[in-house]
Amino acid sequence: LQQAYVEEALYWKSKARIKWLQAGDRNTKFFQACVKQRRGINAVDNLLNNRGVKCKSKSETVEVISDYFQKMFQSENPVFVEDVLSGIHVSITAAMNLKLTRTVDEQEIKAAL
Repeated sequence: LQQAYVEEALYWKSKARIKWLQAGDRNTKFFQACVKQRRGINAVDNLLNNRGVKCKSKSETVEVISDYFQKMFQSENPVFVEDVLSGIHVSITAAMNLKLTRTVDEQEIKAAL
């Protein structure tokens, strides 16, 4: 029974894709309805903060999203960074780094233009 549900879902998905390919690139009623539906699916209506309380304002929502991604990309144990970096081959010399990080002067800008 589960397999039948999966097959039916795939069937309707392929039918929708065919219809999209036929009418989706024109500014049609079908296209507008698809965009509206997708916008509704992708909308974030509300979020819970780390205390489990629903955000009431846009600024709270922005703060929750920002905190989430900061925690996601933050290292919890940065002690071993040197070990990781020691395995990476250095391809830029100190002299090259100085050239790359120096300020750009007017002559260099004129030469590039």
